[in-house]
Amino acid sequence: MNASVITFSTPGGEYAIPNRWQTLEEEHFLPTFALLERWVGGELSPIELQTLYVCAVLGVDHRKVFDAGGGENLYTIAGTIDFLLSYDSSEDLYQIRQPLFARQFLPRIRLCGEELVGYTVCTAGGMLSTDLQSIRFIDALDLLAAGTPDSLLSLTLTLYAGGTYSAESVHRRAGAMQARLTEDEARLVRAVAFQFGAFASYIFSLPRYELLKGRDRSSAEKSEYALGLEHTLYSLCADGLGTASEVEGMPVLRFLETMRAKLIEGIRSMHEAGVKILDIEEKTGVDVATISQIIH
Repeated sequence: MNASVITFSTPGGEYAIPNRWQTLEEEHFLPTFALLERWVGGELSPIELQTLYVCAVLGVDHRKVFDAGGGENLYTIAGTIDFLLSYDSSEDLYQIRQPLFARQFLPRIRLCGEELVGYTVCTAGGMLSTDLQSIRFIDALDLLAAGTPDSLLSLTLTLYAGGTYSAESVHRRAGAMQARLTEDEARLVRAVAFQFGAFASYIFSLPRYELLKGRDRSSAEKSEYALGLEHTLYSLCADGLGTASEVEGMPVLRFLETMRAKLIEGIRSMHEAGVKILDIEEKTGVDVATISQIIH
């Protein structure tokens, strides 16, 4: 990929265009997501998507740029933007580049007249922190995998449920709210889901948590994985780490640390019991190379 920020100069000054979701300004997230949806819907070509993105960030009207004779330069700059799409030369097609970022672009949202407050994400000092609870993270993963309009609204209400949360309450609220959503609110719900998916991908891309992903999981398996996380969550109760409500309210990163420790302990226990490495791989989804590092 090109640089995370694309810089260029004109007689009018110096300009910088974010070329990563991570470097995007909060105010540009929803407009960028809307453009991406238009590309998915076939309304825009790749270069049109990139051009409109550059214009949105700069706050200029693309028609005025072309009328002033700046179209060629605009296309040149737009052609360097590669964080939205990737090109597969073997298939001769563009596809959405896997979103992977730790940002909270939508700390507060409004749906059907209700103001909702979301989870926090911070990467200050190179350290990741979030106040997202383990049960909400697990339920949201399950709803993300379902991918229906109803499930994405439930995902949004799960992540923006405020101080108290229950899946039953979310289900009731989503049922009452779905038919009342405007087109812009429905897009906002999809943007929330997009952002959460990118955040989950970011977490599991970190070397510390990478072994929790299992090997070669497809998107169709994410719901099954969420159920696996839920099983692990409640097994912590049996280990004496707290009541069900205490474990459910555990910060997700602490939960994942605990899950990682249990997985490593389980791999070592199986090895000590004489289980073959290939069988350990099959049972845990952890690749042979990682298992070898753990047991030696």
